[in-house]
Amino acid sequence: DPYQLIAHLLAGGDNLKKYSQDAEVHTDNRPFLEFSAPKSIYKDDFSQILEDIFALRKDFIQFEVIAGGDPQKLESYFSFYKNLHPAKTAFSNNNLIKALDEYKEVRKTGFSQDLFEVYLLQRCEVAANFFRAVGKDEDANIVWEKCASTFEGAEIDLSNPDKEEDLK
Repeated sequence: DPYQLIAHLLAGGDNLKKYSQDAEVHTDNRPFLEFSAPKSIYKDDFSQILEDIFALRKDFIQFEVIAGGDPQKLESYFSFYKNLHPAKTAFSNNNLIKALDEYKEVRKTGFSQDLFEVYLLQRCEVAANFFRAVGKDEDANIVWEKCASTFEGAEIDLSNPDKEEDLK
C-alpha cells in the first residue's frame, strides 16, 4: 500500500533543512558513520530519538509535499503513525502496561503494525514468564489479561499463553 509507505515521511522542505543544518556530512574523506555507529549501540537514547521524530512529524504538513491521491486515506495513515508514537515510547521505556494501553487505543483506528504487535506479545510472554518464575502467578495472569484486552478482536489466539506456537 503506497499510503503506508508515504505515511512514514517525517519532514520536508524547511523543517528538514532546519533539523539537519548542524549535521556532519558523511563523505569518503570523512567517514564518521563507520566510527560513530558502533558507539551508538550502547547508548540508551531510543526514547529521545522517538521524541525528535515526533517533533519533526508534529509540524509536517503532508499535503505540502504529496500531490494527488486520496487525501482522506492519507490523513488516516498519518494519524495512525502519529497515534502510534506514545505506544512506542512507552515500550522503549520498558513500560509494558502503558504500551499496551496506548496500543489498544491505536488499534481503534482500524490500523495495526504487525512487527510492533510481535514485540508487544513477546514482551508479554517474557514478563509473564518472569512473574511465574518468581512465584507471582497472579501478576503473570494480569499481564496476559492486559495483553488479551489489547488484542481483543485480533486474529491472535491468547487463550493458552503457555503454548509457544500461539506467539509465533
